[in-house]
Amino acid sequence: MAEACLYCLGEIAEVVSCTATCLANSNIPPAYPGSILFGSASFSAIFFFLAFHFRNNVKRLIGFRLAGIAFLSTAIFTLGLIFSGHLILKNLPMIIPAIGIGSFSVSYLLSFYLVKLSYKPMLFENKTFRKFLARFSKELNIKLPSLYVFISKEPKAFVVDGFKKAIFISDSIIERLGTNSIKAVLLHELYHLKRGTGVLKNIINSISNLNFKIIPVPIKELERYEEEEIDRILLIKHGINIGKIKKCLWET
Repeated sequence: MAEACLYCLGEIAEVVSCTATCLANSNIPPAYPGSILFGSASFSAIFFFLAFHFRNNVKRLIGFRLAGIAFLSTAIFTLGLIFSGHLILKNLPMIIPAIGIGSFSVSYLLSFYLVKLSYKPMLFENKTFRKFLARFSKELNIKLPSLYVFISKEPKAFVVDGFKKAIFISDSIIERLGTNSIKAVLLHELYHLKRGTGVLKNIINSISNLNFKIIPVPIKELERYEEEEIDRILLIKHGINIGKIKKCLWET
């Protein structure tokens, strides 16, 4: 725009006519950004309330939340275009997507190294478990992950699903469980890699960053849903009751 519209914010009573004049002087039809702003804000509100209505259905809840975030981000971008005098607002259409893409890229490329730095794990070279992982990675058609063990009194196992894929398991799990139960834990983590749980969470967090997390995304609900789904798959396909293994871990 040739003229900045930020000065209109000081004239609350005449903000509509002031902004319209500013847009007209910049050869932009006032109805164009106004329609986008009103439409995107309305759709954002609709999808947000639909998400609230389906709060007991994790998939629909997340889907409607993400749609609401997308439309809210469009409204924010449009405001940035209208009030282009301020440097931050002027560059919102580039800054906000850059935040989302940047956060996903950092997580995808560096997550493995950040986890290693935090947990200080050691490469677990047990041949039995390596053969097990190789067999089921091939069966599930996924890349063979590295296997690491770290010191923790709390039994933990998780995957890093980024540029470098790995399974991390605590020494307390190895100490408390037998070989077959450890294999069940590893298979559970392989299914996380198969289903792309980690990548999905990174994408959702990145999209949420587009509107500075104004609309929260239920990551905890997604994690709980994925845990329940994978436990169900293990029971149906492999006859593994992971609930008994978890109970054994926490009772030891």
